[in-house]
Amino acid sequence: MGLITRRILFAASRLDAEGLLWYICDMGDTFKTIGIAILLLMFLVSGCTLLSPVGAVISSAYENTVSYFNAYYNASKLFHEAEEEILARSLAQQDFLQGERSARSTIPPSARQKLNLVVDKCSNILSFHPQSALVDDALMLIGKSYYYMGEYAKAERKFTELLAQFPESAFVLESQLWLVKSSLHLANADQSVEIARRLVASALEDEEEAIAGQAYVLLGDHYENAGNARAAIDHYTSALPLMSEPIDQAITTMKIGKLWLTLGDSRNALDALKRARGLTSDSRLLSQSGLLAIRVTRELGQYAESLEFCNLMLKDFRVLDYAREIKLEKASTLVEMKRTEEALELLATVDTSSVRSEFSTRAAFAAGQLHEKHLRDYHSAAASYARAAQFNLPSIAPQAQARLQAITRYFDYVRQHTVNDSLLALPDTIVVPLDSMLIVTTPLAGGTDSTQEAVKVDTLWNRVVVINHDSLKAAQTNISNQLGELFYSDLDDPDSALIWYSRALSASPDSLQLPRAIFVVAELRPRDSTVAMDYSAKLYRSLLARFPNSSYAAIAKQRLGIPVENPSEDPASDIYANAERKLDEGLLRDAVREFRELIRQFPDSPLAAQSAYAIGWIFEHKLSQPDSAIANYKRVVDRYGESPFSALVRPRIGLAVAPVEETRQNVPEGVPLDDEPRGRPGIPASPQKEDVGPDSRRERAATQKKNIKD
Repeated sequence: MGLITRRILFAASRLDAEGLLWYICDMGDTFKTIGIAILLLMFLVSGCTLLSPVGAVISSAYENTVSYFNAYYNASKLFHEAEEEILARSLAQQDFLQGERSARSTIPPSARQKLNLVVDKCSNILSFHPQSALVDDALMLIGKSYYYMGEYAKAERKFTELLAQFPESAFVLESQLWLVKSSLHLANADQSVEIARRLVASALEDEEEAIAGQAYVLLGDHYENAGNARAAIDHYTSALPLMSEPIDQAITTMKIGKLWLTLGDSRNALDALKRARGLTSDSRLLSQSGLLAIRVTRELGQYAESLEFCNLMLKDFRVLDYAREIKLEKASTLVEMKRTEEALELLATVDTSSVRSEFSTRAAFAAGQLHEKHLRDYHSAAASYARAAQFNLPSIAPQAQARLQAITRYFDYVRQHTVNDSLLALPDTIVVPLDSMLIVTTPLAGGTDSTQEAVKVDTLWNRVVVINHDSLKAAQTNISNQLGELFYSDLDDPDSALIWYSRALSASPDSLQLPRAIFVVAELRPRDSTVAMDYSAKLYRSLLARFPNSSYAAIAKQRLGIPVENPSEDPASDIYANAERKLDEGLLRDAVREFRELIRQFPDSPLAAQSAYAIGWIFEHKLSQPDSAIANYKRVVDRYGESPFSALVRPRIGLAVAPVEETRQNVPEGVPLDDEPRGRPGIPASPQKEDVGPDSRRERAATQKKNIKD
């Protein structure tokens, strides 16, 4: 039964001539005839009882007609205008492409202004015309206005007031629907669900299918927000046949498709998305359903169908505004089809057609990923990431910048590794043997060589290239570790990480980074065979045997199925773990400070010897400070002679590693180098005998000068 007919009968049942007269004035021509007929019938039935106050009725009807045109008419018009703006914005902001459900959209300022006027005008009706037939209408508009403005408690109060004062109102079902909407925002879930269920039954009984359908949608929204995807799908599905508007059906079907995706059922999701496309001509919904269908078919491995979707959408004039988005999806499909060159060409088209925009940024980043992960072309990848980082797109720019920095570090490490390899090919000597290039002492035939006095041994000495294979091999091991960590943590390339970490393991038996290298290699080794699994288990056991106090020991025990004990912890373990973390992060100054603090506070801890060794290792391998390294290694021997670390450093104490002066520029500013006998941080100090042993450069230089003179 229509709303207007029910309202006419409602007024007639109460013999409300005043209300009926107002409705007749508000009706169209067709319903005016019905209204007048009912009014005449009322006169015949009621007789004098109705005719006696006819003057008062006419007077009251006139007054209400005036108030209607002065208040309710304008309020109703403003409300419908505001509602259209709100619904249009809500549809425009409906985004099914996001991984999570989009937040509720804010209403336009102009709509809020109109809704405030609606509340004012309808409040005047309640204040000045409390006996009018417009009271329930006014309450309904006020409640809806409050709901749209986000004032859900006020809205709930108005709908409750309407139901209490007008239990026979034609707005009973509709007010219950809006009451449920408001209550759901106030966390009254149980009460709201119960009202919604009763509303569905009542609406279906009264043949109000639209209201029943909306109630089902509210229940579906509730279960979706609660994480019960299957219950949400059931209620959305029940709502579909009760809806009369195709766009509502399309939106609800899209919701069903998204929920199937959350459940991992791509085929049901694809069916729902295809149905949604056939229910609407709205360009936004068409594009979103199509883009989702492209992604789902690609995930299902149906690349040909995915590509066909792309080509069909690019030809559809209704979604031309989304052509760049479609091209990005098409490029992803081409990559899966191994058509890399076509994908790069398409990405370049998007990148160059909309410079410094969201789409160019996404295209450049996708090209960078393609160059990096598929083609292993790091130079092209770096160029693409640099373009992607230029436009501040929060979802991409930070990633692009991070990958650009990682690839830049990769180039630096590889360059250092190449230089060290070339130096390792030269003779292993601290000082290149002197030859005729140093000095010529044979007099020239014409007399004394005028340039002989100008040739100074000291200046020639400063030009001697100092090469030490042990130092270079240690540097190569360090670079291999750095490259392994780079590929493992930053570039997410486990295959390359495994290669570089394995090189580090085979090259250095005493690296401070060895525990992590062993652990990562054990984690990354393939486990597709018994032999491979045995190899990983062997690495875990080696880690436990050699580094039982490492932060990776507990995880290694778990991998081997060994119960993890909880003995009384070494109080120094927290400091050591923090120092290790600083070292992994490249914060050398902080790491050295933490290790020294551990030695100061807990000199008898088993970790004290390891910390002293760690300090020496940092000075040798990270800071290229051999003098300071040897001083710390001596402390390990002197203070912790029985520890396994003492055995590691004994062969190194007598080995004077002559550093290349240029390497000291890598020392972080402010790192305390108080282990050096003289000099300030970052400036080379002159070594003393007691610090570097009999093979110091000073003694070697003096000996060399003496040999030259002789």
